[in-house]
Amino acid sequence: MGVIPAESSVERVRHAEPTIYFVLCPSYHGATLLSLLLNNHSKVLCLGDTNPTRSFDQICSCGAKVSACEFWTSVRGLTGPYSGDDLPNLLPRYPYLSRSKALNHGLNTALSLSANAFGASAWRVAGKPARNFRGTYAGFLGLCQSWVAHRAFVDGEKSLVKFMAVASMGFPVNGVIHLTRDPRGFLHSARKYLPDWSTEELVSAWAVQHGRIRRLIGKFDRVPSMTLRYEDLAERPQVVMANISGFMGLAPEEVVRAPTVARKHHLIGNNMLRAFDGTVRTDNTWQTGLSVQDQEFALRGTGHLAGLFGYDA
Repeated sequence: MGVIPAESSVERVRHAEPTIYFVLCPSYHGATLLSLLLNNHSKVLCLGDTNPTRSFDQICSCGAKVSACEFWTSVRGLTGPYSGDDLPNLLPRYPYLSRSKALNHGLNTALSLSANAFGASAWRVAGKPARNFRGTYAGFLGLCQSWVAHRAFVDGEKSLVKFMAVASMGFPVNGVIHLTRDPRGFLHSARKYLPDWSTEELVSAWAVQHGRIRRLIGKFDRVPSMTLRYEDLAERPQVVMANISGFMGLAPEEVVRAPTVARKHHLIGNNMLRAFDGTVRTDNTWQTGLSVQDQEFALRGTGHLAGLFGYDA
């Protein structure tokens, strides 16, 4: 195991431009746990959901509200090209090419695929919105590196559209971690937070989102990807995290522990961020919390994808 350097050591070391990795998954998949463990590596900076919402004043993992957090206050200064009304989040999620969310996703997807195939210059047709996004994201990466040195930045916003835009614009994207979760576990968790969604809608959302992630990251064949099951992470966290370190070209370290470097601890996500003591537990409450009928429907409704990820028993 590697030795975790003291905070002063982390701050003293300066690296070249860090490589970028993306975590892609739907919500309620254990991405907060993964972010905490990734951020515990001395060479990695991972900020969880990465991009605070503007709809309410979220709490940073440092304990302060985003509006009062020293780090996120610094980030707020990067959004010069945008007015507050333009951004649903603190930072742009991708180039805003249309006020229609669906059309914006479609245009970004088309341009990203074109730029991936023919070169980043394809983004020129998008004009100022693409330039503003690229400049703001580059500024954000630079601020993060000046805040605390790291060799790998992990963008955990979980946005497939953002990954495609960033990767096709020529940023040094070196990998994607596709995080999966048993559809039965997802269904049980999502019901708590999305009570207005039907079982059919939730199961369909799992299948549609994972299918789209697989299909579109496959188009970016120059960017390595790995599939990670939440269940494996929870059951064998140190082994899995060592494998992720290898995927990222880093030496493994002991990361299954409570956070110790305060300057890095500015993650956005659920309440686990402020209560994590290093203990990792597998959430199998769906086994008793879901009826047999719902468990069977979740597997049947997600079809071959559930089996592909090993969720067929």
